Amino acid sequence: HSGSSQTNSCNASERDRFPGRDSSGREVVGVRRPREALLLVAMEVWVRSLMLTVAGTTCSSVGWMIQKSAHNLTDEEGLPLMAPQTTSDSQRRKASLYFLSAHWLLGISVFLLGQLLCWAALAYGTQVVLSPASHVWSIIVTFAAAPVLLREKVDGEKIMSLLIISVGVALVILFGPRSYEPYTVELFKQGLDNSPFWCGSAFALLCLAFLGLKAVIRGKDPWLSSPELAALAAVTGWYSVLLSKCSSGLVQTSLTVWVTWVVVISNVMLAMANVHFLNMAMKNGDAVLVLPMYESLALLGQIALGGIFFGEFDDFASARGRITYWTGVFIIIMGILRLNYAPSILWPKRTSEEETSTPSS
Repeated sequence: HSGSSQTNSCNASERDRFPGRDSSGREVVGVRRPREALLLVAMEVWVRSLMLTVAGTTCSSVGWMIQKSAHNLTDEEGLPLMAPQTTSDSQRRKASLYFLSAHWLLGISVFLLGQLLCWAALAYGTQVVLSPASHVWSIIVTFAAAPVLLREKVDGEKIMSLLIISVGVALVILFGPRSYEPYTVELFKQGLDNSPFWCGSAFALLCLAFLGLKAVIRGKDPWLSSPELAALAAVTGWYSVLLSKCSSGLVQTSLTVWVTWVVVISNVMLAMANVHFLNMAMKNGDAVLVLPMYESLALLGQIALGGIFFGEFDDFASARGRITYWTGVFIIIMGILRLNYAPSILWPKRTSEEETSTPSS
């Protein structure tokens, strides 16, 4: 009898380790269990989600830079090569549609491959961990590849900022929540029934309205500056990533439910808007400035919205883990601010022509 009790206890313990099962061991779909019953996801699943994120982010970042290099291509007369060949130079200028360029199509193909890998990773990892890891790795890849693909310089200030950011993301990965449960339509509806989420969404809508009004008032191309376009891309990216995590889980548990396909279609539309706005930002600015700004804004929004919508802020293993995680987020933010506002970026060294033209005191 004692052996039987130990066996039953062991079986119950084994059942508790796997989300989606009730007390009798039967699989349950669509029922949210108490937060205290959510245990850490198996290490191999957690590592798999991180590896998919790193691989996907690498492809996405390289894809962005290939797209950026396509915007820089010109012919011998300085006319853009983004458009198909037409009968006159004026028609070529008017027909300068970047998404018709073979070079740009190569970039978007590499980018989409990366996004597919990141989409798969979101089904098994927490957004508040994978988003910081993804954005910081994107900055690392950008700094490593930009001098080769775009011939843009990366100075010592940026490298020092990157080292600071790396310390923060290490704390986030090690101490962030790792809970996992199958994502269902019921959980999606529970996420929508969330006042803080709607308050944050109202703020995002106000930001979009402000930028849209500013573009209308300006009334000429470029409608917005590169930082403003990067901010616009970041806001659309907040909800694109959030819906990516939703759709990645829903297609596994609720593929035939209409809500799943509404989420998938909305996800695709927001992703397309995100790609377009970031392309416009990179067209008018350097990748080593535009991408870090975009990544920092996107990171903050994705952590906040993902943590609120999916309840991931409640899944820390301990109070110490919670404090260490937010310390890591703070270090990341400080590193990104240092990256974006380093003196060498705000006040670049003057060229020899500028120095000779400026009268000495």
